[in-house]
Amino acid sequence: MRMSTRPAGICAVAMTLLVIGGCGESVSTLSDPSPTPTPTPVSARAIAVKPPDFPGVSLRVCPGPATGDFAAYAAAYRKGIKRQPLILAANLAAAKADGWSQTLSGSEASCKGALGFATNGGDPTVMSYTFVFPTEAAAVAAFPTVGAGTFLAQVRGDPTGFGPNSAGSTDVESYWIAWQRKTVVALVECDNVPSCKKGAQALDSRIV
Repeated sequence: MRMSTRPAGICAVAMTLLVIGGCGESVSTLSDPSPTPTPTPVSARAIAVKPPDFPGVSLRVCPGPATGDFAAYAAAYRKGIKRQPLILAANLAAAKADGWSQTLSGSEASCKGALGFATNGGDPTVMSYTFVFPTEAAAVAAFPTVGAGTFLAQVRGDPTGFGPNSAGSTDVESYWIAWQRKTVVALVECDNVPSCKKGAQALDSRIV
């Protein structure tokens, strides 16, 4: 009698595939890969400039509204001066962003000066605005108004040292820099603070 070379049953082959149950019913023993953790959103307040960011200068954090939610800062900014409409435009363009104003100074009078009020003397002052947008595309779109549009820039792009989407200006006593990186738009302005660029670089290093 001729014997068949056909396997006794198809299910025997399926054993090598870790088949469980009846023929044709299979269950994978490989578990689904673990989901990639979602990065914690950057906080505008957390990455804002801090007094230790500026070596060689004694600074304090000013009280609100000079420091605090940017919308409150914009609402308190002095009316009737050239920059006030630019601050309001920045606030409107950043309506969907997490916006924070951080003002540092060597005196209480300079804190008030950050809101567009004149101050006497040459106190060291740092005024910084930090905005975290929902997406990088939104940050790029807002930068001309929220960052570069709030002051008269002398230099733009890579020569500033803060990347292609940046703008800066400087004179004897003042230094201004605004830039966009990832989902963040940041601006740092200093008067009588020689280490201003180092302070801006410290903020930039916290954008992850």
